[in-house]
Parts: sequence; structure tokens; C-alpha cells
Amino acid sequence: MPITDLEAQENIGNCIRFLASLSKETIGRFKTMETDLLNSASGERFVGTLGQKSALRADLAAMLNPPAVIPSFLRAQLLEYAEYVGLPLEVDDQSIIDEIYKEMHDNAQYVKSRNIDFGLPLANVGNTGDGVIYRLTVDEEGYAIESGFIESKKFVITRDQTDGNVTGRHNEIGAFTGEPRVLDDLELSDGLKSGLSFEFTIYSETSGILNNASFSDSTFNGSTLDTIDDWDVTGSINNFEIDEINYYRANDDVVTPASLRFKAVDSISQSLANVSISRFAPYFITFVYNRQIGAAPAGTVFYVQYGSVIYTFPALLGTETGWKRVAIPVDESTWPNNWLSDQPKFKIGVSTLASGFINIDEVLMVQMLNVDSTYYVPIGGRTPFEFGDEFTWDDVLVSTDSIIQRYFALSYKRHLPHIVTPSHTWPEPVLP
Repeated sequence: MPITDLEAQENIGNCIRFLASLSKETIGRFKTMETDLLNSASGERFVGTLGQKSALRADLAAMLNPPAVIPSFLRAQLLEYAEYVGLPLEVDDQSIIDEIYKEMHDNAQYVKSRNIDFGLPLANVGNTGDGVIYRLTVDEEGYAIESGFIESKKFVITRDQTDGNVTGRHNEIGAFTGEPRVLDDLELSDGLKSGLSFEFTIYSETSGILNNASFSDSTFNGSTLDTIDDWDVTGSINNFEIDEINYYRANDDVVTPASLRFKAVDSISQSLANVSISRFAPYFITFVYNRQIGAAPAGTVFYVQYGSVIYTFPALLGTETGWKRVAIPVDESTWPNNWLSDQPKFKIGVSTLASGFINIDEVLMVQMLNVDSTYYVPIGGRTPFEFGDEFTWDDVLVSTDSIIQRYFALSYKRHLPHIVTPSHTWPEPVLP
């Protein structure tokens, strides 16, 4: 007789309880005896015993390693769930987890949340560069992404414009780093750490999927603007001017730095229909503006459209000075399944402008960077980053960790629909 989805969930939970209990009991007992053994060590030949103890510890750690053990142990239960929902039995584990996620979301079923307090990357007070890092911590359905390691992380500039491997100012390279891995997986009870470390070139005006993002390429008829390369004007080209004197920053990759003046209510757009867009990664939009140069008044409003989503920014106060960066909300709307449409396009426009003009520059739409399951956009400012500039942030547990969610994270780098309150429908295993 086919089982129900709740029975399948209970079976998976019982398997996780078995492994988690075994790990807890075995690890605790072994570490206690290991301490006793080390405290009683004596004699010249005891070093040989310690070597054998270390080998035994390594074997035990490998046996209890969640990423290695749980997938094989749960395979039969995942296949039973696949049969319940009508998937072919040769399907892989990740596809089955996709279906579990969908069934749970569609039927308001939840595991206990890990209840992580996600930190925001904060710039060190001693940084030279004035760039920022945006972070996304929710999936396309709005659930917190609970499949990463709970630890402190850093982003540190490791190569700046003085390094021969960097292509000039505003193209600096930084390294994301997590906490060092513990001795082995017998330290699971104390929390595993990612041990990650990799370099990444920060986003600049030459990054992303939009062409001519800083309006440095245009065609003129004499001194009159004729076209803005790669952009389609909705209304009249007379509503725009290229400003080669006032611009956000001069990137070494750009021959003629410039910004675009909006002199009237109008918009420009680019087609995204032939752009390669991954449905499995979020896309982030940010740009800079300057209302002071053209004395754009209070009440000036601009907006962006990406696919089916239109985001309107708050009206200007009329007191803003210098260049200001704005961005779309860092939430589930950034995921392609929530904005992709037939023949999608990107549009940026001004919907209210009573007088004067407003300058806009560096219109970026970038695929966010996956770092240990959540997503980031490190982007430079007007003052370039220098070697040693640093950002730090901490992810911490607010309360007791979820056993099911934690083991799915450790074993599959996945999370399931979850809820913080005690009303989760998937029973949380009770460990001895």
C-alpha cells in the first residue's frame, strides 16, 4: 500500500533521528574516553597507542560524516517518496528533494526552522574604499536559506590596482573566507565550519548583463545626441543628454566616462530575450543618481522594470547631494521565476520630473554570487578599494537548531519549507 507524504516524512525523520542519536552518543562517549586516555598517557611507547587512537578517530569520523552517510542511508526513503509523488525511481536525490520542497510548500507543510539571524556585511571603519556588499538570504518563495554554515565570514580585498593581475581601478579582487574547519567530523556536536576561501572580482560598471551600463558609448549628429548605444528610447531622444563631465567614477576599462541626463519624463530599455539567464540564481539591480547637478526637485520619481516586475523608488526629497546609490529590495523578487516573462526586457525611467534634470549612471543588473548557499553582490564605490579593506558578518542561531533542516543542509546543501513557531508539521526528532 502506498504511503502518505506525512508517513514518508516521518520515515525520513526517524532515519535522521537514528543517525543523529548514534552520532551524539558515539561522539560524546568517544571524546570522554579519548580525554581519559590522553590524561593517563605515560611511557615512551604510548605514542604508538596514540597513533592507533588517531586512526580509529579518523575511521569513526568518516563513518559518522553526515554528507557521506545520510544520502546513502536515506536513499531508500527518498525513493519511497519519489514513488508516492509519481517520479521515476532512477531520479536523483536532488530532484526528489525538489519535489518534497514543492509538495510541502503547496500543502503548507513545514519543518522546524533553524531560526538563523543572518548578518549583513559591514565595512571595516578603516576601509579606504567606499563600496558596499548586498546580501540575499531568502529563496524564491520567501523562505530563509537555511542550508549554509552558521559562522562568521569575511570579505577582504586581496589585490588592488597596484597588483599586476588586476585590470585597473574599480576592478579589485577580494576573498570570501569562512571559519576554519574543525579537526574532523567528530566535532559535529560543536558545529561544523565551512573552511571556504575563494577570490572574486568585485562588480563594476563593466559587470552584469546590461550593455553600455554607464552610457559611455553613444552616437551624435554634430553636437546633438542621436542614439544611446544598446538602449532603446521610449519617447524622444531629445529628453536625454550624455554628460561627459559629471559621472560617478572613471573605470580603467571605460574609454569615455559618462552619465545620462533625464531631462523629462521618459525611459530607456534593453531586451533580455536573447540574454542567457539562469533560473537557479537571483539577479540584482542597482544604479547611482545625482539630482544636485540638475536641481531635480522634491517629488522626482524614477523606476526600473525587469521582466514582469516594476519597482518604483521613493520620491526624492529635493535635498539629496552628490551621487547616491539605490537598489531594488533584496528579497524573493530577485529570483527569475518571479520576474521572467515572455520577451523580457529591462527598463529604467523617470515618471515624475517637474523641472531640471537628473543624472543616472552605472545601471547594473548582475547575477548574484553564491557563497555558502546565500547570495552576494560586492560592488565598489567612487573611492577604489585598497588591499586589506574588509567586511565582516556573523550568522548566529537564535534558538535551538533544527535537526531535520540541519542534516539536510549538511548532507545535501538544501533547505525545506520551514516555520519558526511550534506549528511545524514535520515532527522534529527527539534525541536522547
